Amino acid sequence: MKITKTIQQELSDYENKSVEISEGVHRSAHKRIKRISFFKNRGGEDNKIDELGQYQYWLNPIKVYIDSTVKNLRIDTKNIMYFSTSPVDDFSAIYLLNNRLKTYLWENGKDEQLKEDVEYFVGWGNCLWKKAGDDYELCDLSNTYIINQKARTVNESPIIERYELTQSELRAKEGIWSNVDKVIENCADKTRKSNRDTTEEYTSNPIYEIYERTGEVSEEELFEALGKKGGDPKKYVLAKIIVAGLNKAGDKNANVLFAEEIKNQKITDFYKEAHLGNYDGTWLREGLYETFFDYIVAIREIDNSIQEGLDWASRVIFRSSDNKTLQNVRTDIENGRIINSENLSQVDVRLQNLDQLIARRNNLIEEMDKVAHSFEIVQGANQPSGTPFILANRLDENAGKYFVQIRQKLTGAYKKIYKEWELKRIIKEISNEGVVKITGDETVLEAFRKMIVNSWYIKNLAKIGVHNAETREAIKAQKLEEIKQLDPFVKNDKEIWKGIEKRTFVTITGENTDIAENLSTIATLLQLEQDPARRAYLLDRVYAIKNIPVPPPTPVQVKPTSEADANKLKGLAENETSKEQNVY
Repeated sequence: MKITKTIQQELSDYENKSVEISEGVHRSAHKRIKRISFFKNRGGEDNKIDELGQYQYWLNPIKVYIDSTVKNLRIDTKNIMYFSTSPVDDFSAIYLLNNRLKTYLWENGKDEQLKEDVEYFVGWGNCLWKKAGDDYELCDLSNTYIINQKARTVNESPIIERYELTQSELRAKEGIWSNVDKVIENCADKTRKSNRDTTEEYTSNPIYEIYERTGEVSEEELFEALGKKGGDPKKYVLAKIIVAGLNKAGDKNANVLFAEEIKNQKITDFYKEAHLGNYDGTWLREGLYETFFDYIVAIREIDNSIQEGLDWASRVIFRSSDNKTLQNVRTDIENGRIINSENLSQVDVRLQNLDQLIARRNNLIEEMDKVAHSFEIVQGANQPSGTPFILANRLDENAGKYFVQIRQKLTGAYKKIYKEWELKRIIKEISNEGVVKITGDETVLEAFRKMIVNSWYIKNLAKIGVHNAETREAIKAQKLEEIKQLDPFVKNDKEIWKGIEKRTFVTITGENTDIAENLSTIATLLQLEQDPARRAYLLDRVYAIKNIPVPPPTPVQVKPTSEADANKLKGLAENETSKEQNVY
């Protein structure tokens, strides 16, 4: 079958060929991903012992920089919120959506998934999410192939995904996929692999290797995959095709499980992407793992040189021209006896260049701090004694600008995910009784009913005919009463969400405000401001920005009055009372 041969050829080229992004500069996404995985896992256990039987240390500091970056990005599910371009009219709907969103994120484990996505984004430098039914999932780049390695976005390249299914998972696709029985009979494998290059591992249950390709194919290939005749070999259409039975040896047992033309849509309707680095000629951008390849190699060499040198330095070695002394020196030392020898001396095996190795290692770490914008103050460490506050604050502020920039790269993709994919799912999950249950507020329920009335009124305006404003309000009031009597809990009508869905967008708190810059400005004003009331206001702003509860005001200390002063005040009060009585 032509489509299976096409997929085989694309995978082979991806794995064995590199692309020339500029004269003499070649890049291979396949090799880069393998190397990233190697460094992420610190070489694995098989690389701990060298050919001489010595243990090779891998003190990998990349994890520190990834954790520091993730911490400073400050992205959490509580930051995700919906808003409307018509906030007054859509208040009740947006209020309902945001309340349901919190429950949805908690029930579906999205908080944990978001944390994993952020860490993957920082380390690998790329995230690719795939729409999977009503949900979405992060693609494993070790099993995802962007065939056009020079693509700037996924719209410019076919995407092939590899995954493995058990027989029960495969049978669950019956009715959606075709040829399931043939695949079960002909394509079962008793081994599984993490990806196409890893060693096979035996499994007692049959495993089925699946390849899913999304991209343009010739109409002839699509027709053949659909079991139809004809099709123009020169006309290309966007399609999704799923096959089983492919392997590196050939496509002898290959079967098409699913084939469908994708009309009036793009690949980005099914995949969302985010990149840490800038485009440098390949779709695969550079993350922290790849950025620090050479640094880690250099640091490993220094660490192992120091460890080997210290091992030699810990040995006690003697020298003497008297063979008898050398033969008995060990016994003499153990027994604590005085050794009679003219020229017995200890050999100095101290590591002479230790200070240079340590200095070079510290220099590499300092350079890594600069590259990752992860200075000591960003990591939360105390500054050296005597460091000016303004200098430390400026370092923190400049690093914060970098984190804002990369946060926007990641949250830009999440805005699309929660606008185009998740919004529909949340609206769908709002049940008939959901309004009060989700919000716990009868006022919102009443506003939601009015929103339904307005939607009904606009839809039936032509049937109602010409009328004035008073008639309009009377019609709406009557309809509102009908809704209350017929359905006290409000039915979730899909029609009312159509307009709201178009006006609804996503914001992720913090990306539009520069917190560090605000705090820096306030800190400067605090040094100049002398008025106590104004200083208190500025401090309250700091508490608000940092989400710190405002401390209660200090109670005013009232000076106790003496008995004479009390009598005097009492007399004044009596005089004022008598004056008022005389007036009336």
